[in-house]
Amino acid sequence: MKNLKDVELKYKKIESEIPKVCDLESIPIIENNEPLIEISESDGLILSFHNSGEMLDLIGPRMLVRKRVYEMLIEANKELQSNFSSLRVKLFYAYRALEVQTKYYTKSLATAESQFPNKSEEWKKEFAHALAAYPLVAGHPTGGAVDVTLTNIETSKDVDMGVAVFRDAISKAGRKIYMESPEVSEIALKNRLLLRSIMESQGFAPFSGEFWHFSYGDREWASKLEKKHAMYNQISLLELENFLKSTI
Repeated sequence: MKNLKDVELKYKKIESEIPKVCDLESIPIIENNEPLIEISESDGLILSFHNSGEMLDLIGPRMLVRKRVYEMLIEANKELQSNFSSLRVKLFYAYRALEVQTKYYTKSLATAESQFPNKSEEWKKEFAHALAAYPLVAGHPTGGAVDVTLTNIETSKDVDMGVAVFRDAISKAGRKIYMESPEVSEIALKNRLLLRSIMESQGFAPFSGEFWHFSYGDREWASKLEKKHAMYNQISLLELENFLKSTI
């Protein structure tokens, strides 16, 4: 049985690694205008839209990421296959419109306001951010963040990560979603670390608060890898067409 004190210390360490809004906001962004590319399963990646109903309504069955992110995903998948022939990288979220992210965050902020009316505005902002990232520092609206897991094409089942990557399961999982949560099995942790090693090998930055979330070029990536600036800004629906048409 795990020592509860050791478990709590582990949680505190994980939570201390999650950057605050104020820290992320201080990182400058020098937008490089890299285009958004539609991900194709013909490149060996597996797509699932089960968590992205709101984006399906807005842009249809498409997953979009920045051009460099797409190239990195393909290389990560190739590296995975070279070591585990039956495994593939499975994406279940990519670009999220800034407007959708804002809706998520506004709902979380309303929860903070109603449940903790006596807390400071800064505290409420961080609380809401922990539930749904503050829009101007969120990675998904930049096209640089992806939510991924591993799946076995021979069994047609996702690899055991300790928590199913379906929205309802995630919402009930609590701290089990933390990258190195002490509440998951050794097998699940081993699989999470495999996913992280594959993604990190291509230049993605992991997010300690969610084992499935990785990013490149956004403020979280810049914070994790101690870059001087981020390369990708948030993209609204009004700006989307320009990034789909642009070329480098």
